[in-house]
Amino acid sequence: MIRNRVYSKGEIVYALISSTSNHDVLFPTRCVIHDVKHGDTITEYHVRIDQFFDDLDFLKRFLFGAKFKKGFDGGVTKWKLLRKNYKTKSDFDELMVRSGESYKVVVDGPMICKTKIEMMELFNKIHNFFIEHKIYELFELCGRSSYSDGVYYYKSKGVFKAHLLKFLGDRGYDGDKYLDDILFRATSRELDKID
Repeated sequence: MIRNRVYSKGEIVYALISSTSNHDVLFPTRCVIHDVKHGDTITEYHVRIDQFFDDLDFLKRFLFGAKFKKGFDGGVTKWKLLRKNYKTKSDFDELMVRSGESYKVVVDGPMICKTKIEMMELFNKIHNFFIEHKIYELFELCGRSSYSDGVYYYKSKGVFKAHLLKFLGDRGYDGDKYLDDILFRATSRELDKID
């Protein structure tokens, strides 16, 4: 059983928030815990957000208009934020401080950290996974035999991998095995064994 640290009401924590409509986008935030619900499998926290760590352009693209889980009993909330009302990040930060009671969401326990450093480490691990998954999806889309006349078609994994290596440069991947793991595509024989 995985155990996560339990936090108390009133504690300042750092949390990765995701909307109910786009789970692949995480928002690193600083929050104050307002309530705690201990479930059979996971602890949930009702938090008031008082700071976002993304830049304003990113927030305007992905946060504004997003829906979030608003209470332990379910239900979603959509914040009424108008993009034109915020010219700078400090304008937006002032709103969080001034009217933070309006910006409460429910966060799963594993997405809560005590320090910003811990939260950013968790964020980077999860974000790396999202990016690797998107690379795999791109490989699948570009390598379909029915797409063989398409502009982005790759006939072989080797050519795609060579172009991917050129794109990645020296970004710290662990060589061929690492890329082979990301680009793994089961053969029809391997898939037949699943049934």
